[in-house]
Amino acid sequence: MRDDDYHRLIFSDGFTGFASGLAPSAEVYAGVDTAQGTTERQFRGWSPATASISYNGPTETVRVTLSGAYGTEERNQSLTPGVIDAGGDEVPGHGAALSLAGTPVSKLQSATLSFEGLSRLQRGPQQTPVDAVVGNVSTSVEMQSLYEDPRLYERVLGSAGASTIEKTVDEVAASLEFAVEGSTVASYDFQAAPDTYDWQDLVNPDNDLTESITWRGRAVTGSDPT
Repeated sequence: MRDDDYHRLIFSDGFTGFASGLAPSAEVYAGVDTAQGTTERQFRGWSPATASISYNGPTETVRVTLSGAYGTEERNQSLTPGVIDAGGDEVPGHGAALSLAGTPVSKLQSATLSFEGLSRLQRGPQQTPVDAVVGNVSTSVEMQSLYEDPRLYERVLGSAGASTIEKTVDEVAASLEFAVEGSTVASYDFQAAPDTYDWQDLVNPDNDLTESITWRGRAVTGSDPT
């Protein structure tokens, strides 16, 4: 992650949210120049179906991964002009921050924001797809943190202060932010409800107790890349 321009491919409503209709799409070029000649693959009508934004500790850079299908492919015998990005200014792991119910997760070990069903292809009698439309988008956050106190566990039981499993679980306001030297590069605000919960290393004296939680998200708003 260096910026939030990838939001132009993830979000279908003003680059910050989701709406029904056509899904964002792009053309992708992959080429090689060898002693035997040049071959370039031109992927046309590519639209992401899944996306993930991952933080894996303070020493690892934050990574964005998109995957999806494309409509058709052509072979070119010359390379399409472009600029190779040499990197630099990537968001470091220590630039990540996750907050739940207004409280930062101070001992966060990892967090992955995932989007599924971003697009699906519509076909007719033609060999190639006709359109890519927005799918049934689902959002989740998988996180691991060192156990500090029972606040997150109470949320899993149902609500703040809960001591037994309740019939329903409350949603909490959540935010995930990525920054470089204090300047926000990408951010997400959403409503989250706990889905799964687990402890690791409860009786391991060599490691700290870790809690793993999967949150289901809705009403996601991303930062504006424009």
